Amino acid sequence: MCRMLGIYGEVDNWKEIALSFSQHAETGKVPPKKGTLPGHKDGWGMAVSDSKNNTMVILDRQPGSAADADRFKQTLTAIKKQPTIFICHLRKASPGIAVTLKNIHPFFADDFSFIHNGTIYQSESLPRDPSLQMTSDGSDSEHFFHYLLTQLKKKAAGLESAQSLAQAFSAITVDYTALNSFLTNGRELFVIRKSARSRHMAITVSPHGLVEVVVPRSARPTEVEAFVRLHRKWIDRALGEFQKNRPEIDRSMPQTIVLPAIDSRWTVQYDSKNLSDRDGVVFVPTSMRDRSRCRLQLQQWLKRKARTHLNPRLHALADERGFVFKRVQVRGQRTRWGSYSSSGTVSLNFCLLFMQPELVEHLMLHELCHTREMNHSRRFWQLLADQQPVTGRVEELVLVGEVIRKVLALLSPKERRHAYRLLGMVLVMAFLDVMGVASIMPFMAI
Repeated sequence: MCRMLGIYGEVDNWKEIALSFSQHAETGKVPPKKGTLPGHKDGWGMAVSDSKNNTMVILDRQPGSAADADRFKQTLTAIKKQPTIFICHLRKASPGIAVTLKNIHPFFADDFSFIHNGTIYQSESLPRDPSLQMTSDGSDSEHFFHYLLTQLKKKAAGLESAQSLAQAFSAITVDYTALNSFLTNGRELFVIRKSARSRHMAITVSPHGLVEVVVPRSARPTEVEAFVRLHRKWIDRALGEFQKNRPEIDRSMPQTIVLPAIDSRWTVQYDSKNLSDRDGVVFVPTSMRDRSRCRLQLQQWLKRKARTHLNPRLHALADERGFVFKRVQVRGQRTRWGSYSSSGTVSLNFCLLFMQPELVEHLMLHELCHTREMNHSRRFWQLLADQQPVTGRVEELVLVGEVIRKVLALLSPKERRHAYRLLGMVLVMAFLDVMGVASIMPFMAI
């Protein structure tokens, strides 16, 4: 399984994102198979859109690890202006496919660039236009690329490219691990995921205008077309909302940061000599106009604060309750408040600083309980309940969850799936309100 990065539209810190992405070449997770090592070291490549010629240009493709490659950094640094579309690929070769320069992504044909993640079996049986010449040593990804281009050429009149591609994905009958791909002509970036794990179709719209359609293996072409057509108005409305609100979000930089977890409030002063804090003021050595660098420096400051205050609190809590772990680290996870690994490491999210103290303790106890129960079984939840019987605001959330659980139990599986989607945003907002973390919102907006 490879790793892919696609950036569409204006992103202030896009180069920093790409450099950080390159580290997956060494540390990226792979399916747990015997003899398979972590990382994606079988080559890297990147391509950008050319606005003058309305096409894509492959900047470089090289064997080896991107994390160790000075050439990766040099190629990225040489880009003077952010392109409308940037794609990057870190390769983990599929079994039986040679580790050679010819097989490194992106592939290019008919003004399109293409990168893919997954293994496709019997890919040579996919129908394709004979005029498309293979440039690889029989790569399954390039066979798939040519199949998609062939379907685009054959698309029916009035059918949008996205719908045509969705139909092409759903018509595939060969076995595969995943069909996750980026396909772009320099003007449009198509992202359609088809995974063996998907159970239903879904559409997501990113703040930067990227529309993604997820298609399960069982979906028929007519179902995909009808699904996209049914949600077309919602897609247009979402794109319009993001376009309307994005300028206001992009202009915002925090003037004040409130950290309830450590009962402190900080005023932010930009254009200072160095990154430091004193007497309730955070000094940031960058102009507010450089939003990308300001964000990185503020996150760096928050991680320092988290290490100073959260790490000792976790050790004290573990000593008090009799838990043992090897080390603690502070990170900036996107989807988790914390985690515990089998190596004995507790990882805390620096955003815990924006939480109320009682919730921080609850989340710390949650991770400490994993030192004894590496799961979410009944034993785990009983252990957590024994350590901290829920009270106050934590109890409010538990009670809400219990009511929802009982209501969902009365629904059919199909009705439950729809209910989960509807409840998702409602529960997030309720969580923020009950826990009193509204102060995090201005900072998260930057």
